[in-house]
Amino acid sequence: MALRAALDREGGGEIAIDYALILPHTALNEPGVRGDIVAGLEGLPFDNLWIRASGFGSDGAPATTGRFITALWGFNNLGKPVVADYLGGLVGLASIAFGAVCGVAHGVGERERFDARGWHKPPPIRSDESGGRAVRIMVPGLDKSLTIAELKLLAEARGGTRLVVCLDRECCRNGLDDMVQNPRRHAAYQRFAQIRDVERTPDLNRERHFFDGEMTRVDRSARRIKELRTGEERMMRTLMGHSRRVERLRATLEHLHETRRDDHSRSLPASGRVAATAVHRRRQA
Repeated sequence: MALRAALDREGGGEIAIDYALILPHTALNEPGVRGDIVAGLEGLPFDNLWIRASGFGSDGAPATTGRFITALWGFNNLGKPVVADYLGGLVGLASIAFGAVCGVAHGVGERERFDARGWHKPPPIRSDESGGRAVRIMVPGLDKSLTIAELKLLAEARGGTRLVVCLDRECCRNGLDDMVQNPRRHAAYQRFAQIRDVERTPDLNRERHFFDGEMTRVDRSARRIKELRTGEERMMRTLMGHSRRVERLRATLEHLHETRRDDHSRSLPASGRVAATAVHRRRQA
């Protein structure tokens, strides 16, 4: 309230205020906690609510994802757009399609999960040795990123190219080579394409469209990729586990959709009447 007053006093009446709510994702599941938060936010002069749920992200478990979406519906009663911070992947798209949020924010091919549980610990001592995280490349229609070596290995397997290589010539004209040379451009292009697909779908049709479109494509791709013959057992076990997770996520979200399909009284978020969007957070040091 003091910030709003100060901005207005200095001629910044058109400057919007974002309210950042940071809390453990488990706290969102408590009706009492949610009620107290909503009551505390009512009447405050902010324009957008950003929710950063610690311990949750694009790799969220199916059941946890269902609870997250259900919990965020309650925040729509504030009548303010809700943005899920540090949330990407299929989980982020589902949150938009189900009307839990109006947008998601994350890094380009990274920072799609937030965890504050280690904030109280001192940072690790860095050595002078060179290193860092391996470059990972987003695979269209799989909801998973792979290292360059993994991507090339899958592409070389029989039938692998059409499953893991970007075939969108507006994104990667030279297919695999462009994916490897500019993975961030590829990741950003694909994510915005997914968001535009949701944006163009009427609010009441988004859930069904999500199932028939992106959810079906990811489920189908995950099932097919795990059947490729690469000779790398460890990688294939990981892909099998990913396929099972996608299958459970689909079942969870479909159940969530069916349980409220006939509930015409459900409230649409303020965000549901504006364009869905994706916000790419700059990489932080």
